[in-house]
Amino acid sequence: MTDTFPEGLQAAADRVQRARENFARFSKNLEREIEILESGDVSPKALGKDPKVTCRQYEAALTYLHEQEAEFAKQCEAITGVINGDALDLAEAKQEILGRVTRLRERAGG
Repeated sequence: MTDTFPEGLQAAADRVQRARENFARFSKNLEREIEILESGDVSPKALGKDPKVTCRQYEAALTYLHEQEAEFAKQCEAITGVINGDALDLAEAKQEILGRVTRLRERAGG
């Protein structure tokens, strides 16, 4: 367990992966609906008052889904990297930060 992921890294990775799978499924279903709308082979009720507006709304939703999929992919890669040992070396990062602070103080005359 970590402060960032109290349920544990693997549980967080699993949760993000499930979200990615759900968004991929939603995207696929929405793409299918857009194809149906564009074909015109639907009932007038399903098209709504303005079929073009309905289609644009579906396409906007699809764009949003793709953006979310990309965000989940980034999160999944970050978590998986930590699980697989690609995490930041904190001691090395601390030394780098202290070195930079020291150089800043020296430049400032302190």
